[in-house]
Amino acid sequence: MKPRVNAAGSIQVDRHTYYVGQALARALVLVHLDASYARFYISFNGAVMHMLSTKALHPNQMTLFDHVEVLKTEARFIEQYRLTHWQQIGDIA
Repeated sequence: MKPRVNAAGSIQVDRHTYYVGQALARALVLVHLDASYARFYISFNGAVMHMLSTKALHPNQMTLFDHVEVLKTEARFIEQYRLTHWQQIGDIA
């Protein structure tokens, strides 16, 4: 994924915010997940700039059914967050 760093020096991955530094403010960065070690590598212009521990990686293997249930729960949460956020800023009539 290629998020843009905000003015405060943070990126958002899923529901979580990660600080990558104001030196990268407004830049597009590449986020690479190393699930084996539960960390992200943040790259800019081909160079790894940061290594960050993940905040919400599921620690154990799970069945396909359990994984689908997790995805459904997260999708509902994200949809509710977006609706609430958009209503607060007046984007929904």
